[in-house]
Amino acid sequence: MNRWLATLPMLFLCTVALAQDGEEVRLDSPDLEGWHAHGSGVWEWRDEAIWCNGEGGGWLRSDRIYTDFTLRFEYKIEPRGNSGVWLRAPIRGRASSVGFEFQILGTRADNPSNHSTGSLYDLLAPDVEAGRPAGEWNQVEVTCIGSRVRAVLNDVELYDVDLREIEENETIPLGRKPRERSHRGYIGLTNHGAQVWYRQVYIQEHPQEGFHELPLGEELGGWSVRGDEPQPAAYSVDEGTLSARASDGSILASDEVVEDYTLRLRYRTSPGAEGLLHIRFDEDRDRYVLAIALADDEDAQPSDTASGALYEYGAPRYVNALPTGQWNDLEIVYRGWDLSVWLNGSPVLDGSLLWYSGFNGQPRRGAIGIEALAGEIEFSEIQVGPAPEE
Repeated sequence: MNRWLATLPMLFLCTVALAQDGEEVRLDSPDLEGWHAHGSGVWEWRDEAIWCNGEGGGWLRSDRIYTDFTLRFEYKIEPRGNSGVWLRAPIRGRASSVGFEFQILGTRADNPSNHSTGSLYDLLAPDVEAGRPAGEWNQVEVTCIGSRVRAVLNDVELYDVDLREIEENETIPLGRKPRERSHRGYIGLTNHGAQVWYRQVYIQEHPQEGFHELPLGEELGGWSVRGDEPQPAAYSVDEGTLSARASDGSILASDEVVEDYTLRLRYRTSPGAEGLLHIRFDEDRDRYVLAIALADDEDAQPSDTASGALYEYGAPRYVNALPTGQWNDLEIVYRGWDLSVWLNGSPVLDGSLLWYSGFNGQPRRGAIGIEALAGEIEFSEIQVGPAPEE
């Protein structure tokens, strides 16, 4: 079974209450706050909607990565136009095949295919053609929970499918198996050369079972300042955002101890910042303690100090951090001696640590530790959950 399709029981010491569905949040606004443009073309607010002029190419990316969610929006498109909404899209790679694309066209199909309006592009045809004529507004609701995807267009259900059950036949291109699609990623509005409008864009997150947030209160309850030279003044919290400033030998460690786990968080760096995320911090050990590097990677090449690296031991596949000041999404899965690191929706590091000569000295349990080596690094939405099955 794919490692993202099921999870192990909790292995943490504390009892975790199941989270409730989040509040519905509106994503569209006149200033396009919370979106980032990639590529050419123009995205702006026009006629009370996000409008794309259809020139050039590229996409408009949500500020945040999402896992399980319901996305609701309205769209209209010019005649014979082509667009789509990417779901669980990465920064790097072909989003429609690494994640998914809800296809949008300015034409109607007599016999819907996996390229028709409402299809999961290249994967699944809608049951019916439910799109309205070009120039008219359409209402869409897409829900992604685990491997299940449900889509409704103009009050007509198009499909409700478990991706693991889609027949993998010759119509699905090589390397794009449905069971291998990304489990987390960005929402993307695409520019495929046509004028298109999006409005009333809302998203509601559905928290995953077993995940909980580590506290980020102003008093830093649930955390302890440790290390050779503890400096409490180097750490502060303001409205749920933790700031860690450079302090030699000082580490902010979670009171919660973890063993095999998934860690998700957002971070952003100041210019020139460098930091570490200790993945099983044990204050009584000063050897063989591993950390993931976090850095301002502007103009950087892959190295053992670049963001996502196993600090001073293993470089990431590529530099995938966003520009300074933008929030990065980091996911770490640590099980036994197997480690994988995903940065901004893309895998940058994975494999067994058994090659490391000091692996026998590695603690099997430890805290999550935050250390700033230079500049300032901010953290938010730090979540811990179970390690998924292999």
